[in-house]
Amino acid sequence: MTDIRDLLRKGALVARDPENLTFAPGLDQDDILVLTNEKTNRWNQPWMLYFMVALNSVGAAIQGWDQTGSNGANLSFPQEFGIADTGSTCQLDGTCAQNSWIIGAINAMPYMTIAIV
Repeated sequence: MTDIRDLLRKGALVARDPENLTFAPGLDQDDILVLTNEKTNRWNQPWMLYFMVALNSVGAAIQGWDQTGSNGANLSFPQEFGIADTGSTCQLDGTCAQNSWIIGAINAMPYMTIAIV
């Protein structure tokens, strides 16, 4: 981090008193202009940044939807398909541990597929 030491020092000076940029030692006019522009034009960012944020938000929503579906499905599909990993049936058969792996693999399949592709 020695290569960006000066930038970190300037950032610390600005963070200490962000309202008085002109009194921060070590800041030149270009630094003050950029920081003032950043403060007065908060939403003046590249459109690709907004696109990336929107795309990541949609991806996060889809991932949450997938997790919710997996969690909700876990309530009924193991019993429906005879692969329950809890209860007397799997304990009598001795298949609780094996069924737990099967259920885990089914839940992880979307993510394993992404890893393969």
